[in-house]
Formats: sequence, structure tokens, C-alpha cells
Amino acid sequence: MTVAASLILVVTLILLGGVALLRHIGSKAVGKAEINVWLKDQITPSQNSELIDAIRAMPEVANVVYASKDQAYEKYQEMFAGSPSLVAHVSPLALPASLRITPKNPKTAGAVRRQIRSRPGVTGVHATVDATLRLLRADVRLCTVGLIMSIFLLAGALMRPADAWFFAGLGVLNAVLIYRLGRAVRGLLAARRGTADT
Repeated sequence: MTVAASLILVVTLILLGGVALLRHIGSKAVGKAEINVWLKDQITPSQNSELIDAIRAMPEVANVVYASKDQAYEKYQEMFAGSPSLVAHVSPLALPASLRITPKNPKTAGAVRRQIRSRPGVTGVHATVDATLRLLRADVRLCTVGLIMSIFLLAGALMRPADAWFFAGLGVLNAVLIYRLGRAVRGLLAARRGTADT
């Protein structure tokens, strides 16, 4: 086996490991779905209770936790206890009341979010799993293309040893894919740390 074919084989194995790592991280991230719903200040108590009852009645929802404006402010004070200037400049009225929803199946978080966002009294909805899934899907596709390309490059290098360096040059494209995979994993981990803090 030539040096170029060996290089292509190594790149292929690294790419396979990267895909496995990304899928592992993705499965852990998908298992931690949460939907945050911010409520308008003008929401009436009856609208609020109707909204909570409607969300609890959804078959996709496992749990709903309501946080009033005062509770949101208390949590804000806890989060920024080390920065008194941030706490001093925010009034309890500035933070919205919210709902924290846990779906039964994390894969349905997007559907639940879409059902809730147009309801009266809702000002914003964010599902933490949505962005993670989009990132994972895009990079798994990218890695799959790289894997298929690596297989063809390896086959070509084995069949035509004289052209092995040409195939090794194409293998550099796989290195670019691996670089993109590494960036995606680092971005995913940073995003997960950011959503875990909220």
C-alpha cells in the first residue's frame, strides 16, 4: 500500500471517529430539550391559566413550570450575584413572566414551540434543542459526504498506485471536512454551555 493510500485511510478513520463523536454529542443534547415561553406583561390571569391548561393538555408535554416576574427577578439576582452593577440597573418589572416546558419526547420540541408561539399572551418562544438539531443535521451530512469521498479516494489509490498522490491531494479536502467537524463540535459544546446557564 502506498503512502498516499495510507494517508487516505487515516483520514477516513478520523472522519469516521468524528461522525461517531458528533452523533454521541447529539444524542446527549437531544435528550435535554426545553422550551422557554416568555409572556406579555398585559396577559390577564385568565389568559395565563388558559394558556397553562392548554399546554398541559398537549400530549407532547411532560411538565410545565410557571415563573412570575418576581421569580424571574430572583433568578436573575442569583445568576448575576457577582455583578452587583448589573443587578442594580434592572428592575423586577423589566423581566417577563415565563413558562418552562419539558416535552415528553425531545424530538417534538419544535412542534410544541410552533403550537405555542401564536397563542394570546405569548411574546416569545425558544426551544433549546432546535438549534442543536439543525447544527447536527448539517454537519452529519457534511461528514457523510466526506466519508463517501474518502471511500472512493481509497479505492482509487488502491487500484492505481501510480496516481496515488493525486488521490492523496484530494484527501486534503477530507482534512477540510474534519476541520469543519471540529469547529461544529466546539460550537455545539459552547452552545450547550450557554443554554445550560439559562
